[in-house]
Amino acid sequence: MADEAQAGGTVSDLAPRGSWGTFKNQIERVVQAPPNRIDRTWLVGMAGSAQTEVLQAFRALKLISPEGKPTTLLQALAVPEEAERKKRLAAIFREHYAAQIALDLTKATPGELNESMSQTFQIEGSTRKKAVRFFLSGLEYVGIQVAPIFKRSVGNGAPPTGEPRKRRTPRPVDDEKPDDRRPARGMTRTVKLKSGGELTLSVSIDLFELDKADMDFVLDFVNKLKGYEQEAK
Repeated sequence: MADEAQAGGTVSDLAPRGSWGTFKNQIERVVQAPPNRIDRTWLVGMAGSAQTEVLQAFRALKLISPEGKPTTLLQALAVPEEAERKKRLAAIFREHYAAQIALDLTKATPGELNESMSQTFQIEGSTRKKAVRFFLSGLEYVGIQVAPIFKRSVGNGAPPTGEPRKRRTPRPVDDEKPDDRRPARGMTRTVKLKSGGELTLSVSIDLFELDKADMDFVLDFVNKLKGYEQEAK
């Protein structure tokens, strides 16, 4: 329970579950310019939920104190050579995820990993999925080997749970051409006749599709209609 006390929260707080890429980027920032404290103001330009996940991951891996002060572990990790940084990060992973790595992940199944994560960190559901994804992404980065099924799960974005991805309902095939689905442009005009009654003209055509004879006929008819309407007024 010492880890729990150091993290200042529950056992589930010891399971990092944010974006691995975002976490790694912050480590690289520390390498370039080590801060006195890692807090939300240092994580400027980042969404609030992402800030929470980064801080939680740093605390869980004992890289910062509950107050955000960098620990000696983070200071040792913040070396400019990436190869050395990966080696030291691998050591952190082997200690923090000792129970999961002890499964021999080159042979373990997603179900075994899920059960181990639940037992160690007391997490389930979407929280466990996020934690497992962070863990596997970290292993891939530091070079710790896992079974191909885990690599596929992380690579295609599917949750590494051993559960089948839900199939999407295929869209029905539409044989109509896009032009056939467009509503025809049209207009309606009503003219009152001098002798009483009304004449309504409804037109639904595409002027760009008319040949010269039809175009002349339509324009002549429209002009006559407009002339009659003006005369009647």
